[in-house]
Amino acid sequence: MKKRIFLALELPKDVRRKLKKYFNKSLPVRWVNPENLHVTLNFLGEIDDLQLAQVLEIVQTVSGRHPQTEITLEKIIPFKYMIWAQVKNNPELQSLYEDLNQEFTAANIGRRQHQSYRPHINLARANQDTVSIQPEIALSNLRFSAKDVVVFQSILKADGPEYISLDAFALLSK
Repeated sequence: MKKRIFLALELPKDVRRKLKKYFNKSLPVRWVNPENLHVTLNFLGEIDDLQLAQVLEIVQTVSGRHPQTEITLEKIIPFKYMIWAQVKNNPELQSLYEDLNQEFTAANIGRRQHQSYRPHINLARANQDTVSIQPEIALSNLRFSAKDVVVFQSILKADGPEYISLDAFALLSK
């Protein structure tokens, strides 16, 4: 049986709580459950159990080559049909993304990733008209240390996705 798999950096509870304060309940959007907020690294899509074993091996190996990094959230912005918390440019995060992407491509696992990585946290989904009325909001001092790469299974449900953490792999301590 295939599973819908993605890799992400989990947010600490205090960061999720602070982001939730920016949820504008008057907008006709579907806000993400704060427990599901994360920074996506790679979305692999539907993979089987054999590929999942390979994914876990690859993530463990790649995580052991990259240091923990400080993630800074710059601003909340509308983007197409979503509202994002944009992550400040981070060369260490970019390098981690590229390394994972290269390994998955070489192993022929998952979906082809975008050429350019735009790290963000998806806060809400909407139609384009709704998103355009969301103003940009600058975030100050909203940061956290990314210490692990988490492999998640996403189960799509009528009331929104359920994310199950399958395993987490530590990044190198600085």
